[in-house]
Amino acid sequence: MPVECCEERFASGSQRSLTVKTTDLLPLLNLEDDASLFSLIDGAQNQDLHKLGLERKKGLGFHSLLDASANFDAVYAGPLLVEHAHRNACTVLAGIVNVEGSANYVSLMTTSQPVEALVSRLAWMTNVVHEDGTEWIMRYYDPRILPHWLAVLNRDQRDIALKGIKQWLYIDVRGSAQIIHGTPALDASFEAAAPMCMSPAQHEILMARCMPYMIMDLLASDNVDELQAMPAHERYDFLATQLGRAQAYGLESVPDLKTYCMLGLMFGPGFDRYRVAAATLDTRDAGSFNDRILAWAPAHWGAMSQDAELALHS
Repeated sequence: MPVECCEERFASGSQRSLTVKTTDLLPLLNLEDDASLFSLIDGAQNQDLHKLGLERKKGLGFHSLLDASANFDAVYAGPLLVEHAHRNACTVLAGIVNVEGSANYVSLMTTSQPVEALVSRLAWMTNVVHEDGTEWIMRYYDPRILPHWLAVLNRDQRDIALKGIKQWLYIDVRGSAQIIHGTPALDASFEAAAPMCMSPAQHEILMARCMPYMIMDLLASDNVDELQAMPAHERYDFLATQLGRAQAYGLESVPDLKTYCMLGLMFGPGFDRYRVAAATLDTRDAGSFNDRILAWAPAHWGAMSQDAELALHS
């Protein structure tokens, strides 16, 4: 089953992610009444997660959101829901949220609905069907994708997704704690009559909003120094703005978009106004933008550095 949003796996290393821990969320938990506490984990982003032996811990409810045919290795690389019977006093919870970078792959939930209903609801949200009949795993359980995914859901989908959830807490891509308040429900039982279906328009919007993550991942592999020079909490907004500028110039391919963003990191967000870059962007009949940049001579790079220096002091 393909992996939705995006097909590329994001953030498999700390160099491309926030180093914030999920411990910042613990003081925000509302555990009044009979609320249960859960961790929702994107297992693909922590290759050591299996070492915790979560499925063997007493006092934990361990649930894979993949279908029953998934093998053990796939279970730990997919979405995991962990119920903490001792709530915020759970030692396993402390072990999960205290890991550096856990904000990239752990969110917390409080709910009074039966665990069976919550697991069914989340599994329905995970295994998505498109209008063309293709099936996908929707990575809403990645905290960076979560707000974008919620934003593209229609009202009925959102109501189902949040029904019975008191709080859904996560650290956003800017490093700030966020709380999603769900829909109170006396009866939060759930039984899906049909798989969750996403329209082409929803898919297109979601992919566009997640494109900065894909570019971030590519830059972290090939241009790590330039990327690390920018604080992690500023990267998404910077890349989203740069992608908008690149697309306004008619750039569409991933190599072209990545190269445009790389130049923005190297020379500043307004590099497209520098003489050499402006001329290159105007020369659209000489191959792709990426190829045109690769053809630059040392003098071109020198001129870019000079213009960047002038802009810095102007």
